Amino acid sequence: MSSIKSKTYEFGFILTPDEYAPYLHFIERKCVERFGSNLTSIEYVDDIDALKITISDESSDVSYVVTIRASRFPTITIESSRPAPIDTFVDLTIDFQFFTYQFIANLDEATLGLVFIPGLPIIPSKQLSVGRRILSRILAGNLLALLLIFLVFGYFMFAILKEYAPIGILASQIAVFMLSHKIISYLGDWTLSSSNGELHVAICKLSRMDFRKLVVKRWSDVMKIKRQIYAKTLAVGKSITPEVVSEVLRSWGVHCPPSKVAIRVVPMYRLIREVVDAYNAPMPLTIVANTFIPNAAATGPALRFARLLVTSGLAFTLNDEEIKAVIGHEISHLINRDPLILLIISSIEYLARVYILWELRWPFDLIYFIFSITLLYFVAKFLEARADLESAFKLKLSGALSNALMKIGFRRLFYERYRGYRIQRWLGWDPHPPIYFRVLRLENLKLDGKPKSLLLKSARECISGFISTLSF
Repeated sequence: MSSIKSKTYEFGFILTPDEYAPYLHFIERKCVERFGSNLTSIEYVDDIDALKITISDESSDVSYVVTIRASRFPTITIESSRPAPIDTFVDLTIDFQFFTYQFIANLDEATLGLVFIPGLPIIPSKQLSVGRRILSRILAGNLLALLLIFLVFGYFMFAILKEYAPIGILASQIAVFMLSHKIISYLGDWTLSSSNGELHVAICKLSRMDFRKLVVKRWSDVMKIKRQIYAKTLAVGKSITPEVVSEVLRSWGVHCPPSKVAIRVVPMYRLIREVVDAYNAPMPLTIVANTFIPNAAATGPALRFARLLVTSGLAFTLNDEEIKAVIGHEISHLINRDPLILLIISSIEYLARVYILWELRWPFDLIYFIFSITLLYFVAKFLEARADLESAFKLKLSGALSNALMKIGFRRLFYERYRGYRIQRWLGWDPHPPIYFRVLRLENLKLDGKPKSLLLKSARECISGFISTLSF
């Protein structure tokens, strides 16, 4: 494992200027609780709204100076007295990221996100319906979640078609795969183009009472609020400003001063274009789902039918480089035909499972079933790990992808530091390796020499990562 002396990360939480001082005081208290006698010193750096914390590690005789800077997106810089393993820097970052989450959670505030794409219809942010959530889970998992659905579907097929059921089930899987680009379009709200490709985001921090009243009892007003903001700004060629957003909200009886509004403009179409150009790939049709959850997915039976789904939550949480790194991961799946590979692998596994299980008695049939599905998901992790590597090598943004994963999966990261939880993630029915493994792998990645086979490298590292998790 590589050793470094300094590292900087950005947290995926937004602070307003009046929260800077309380945030730093909160971090100070949490440091005293968490690090105890290892805490050497704490000092405020007032001119940059920062807190400098010195932590000693007596077991390795290394001290760490942690600088937490309060800003719109808080950042952490860690410097060690001599080179130290990267996982120590990651673990410290996870601690402070969780402290930041606790601070945000303790505030009497909730976040209202308003997203606009000039020239396209005004759509209120919303939670996905049950049907859309199921489809999102399927497609975000590159069709492996279909296995769980087809398990239930299979029982009905066997009841109807009996010995011909496997053929019917495989035909259904192939049909869903061939229509996957249509299905993913159903999940979206906007289709991006070169002329309509910017996401304008207003992030408003409201009191929890105002937020509940607005989104529960007055949800239809959100559309009207968005229309007024749009009419005062983008519709007449002006930029959205905190002052305009605050003024419109006030006219609807919602208190949100300009200091509580953050504005971001994300050139999403241009960022995706830069990624596909790096891959020398055709531009996929890009769909935006207006939901707060940060996510992206790509699918399609062939490159010319490829669809890329991004959520507006990416624009809330990630910076431009991190968005490109995440998109690069998804484009890798398309370029390498990963959805098709997974369909083939899952079909072979299904046929083998059906005909082998017919010959087995209880409890060996159940044991084989669990083993075969677990092995299938473990092999799928090779493809996800390969997509991480390819994005890192193609875009030279391994640090950005690592930081993006830390932002998106910070809750999992907090637990995945512990071996037992990582074992569950390795063996779980999820095509993604543990985020902790992915982050450390990217942080240790050397970009000066690309291996001949990213897939073989990913398979070896996934297997060694799993084995090292088992060793005590």
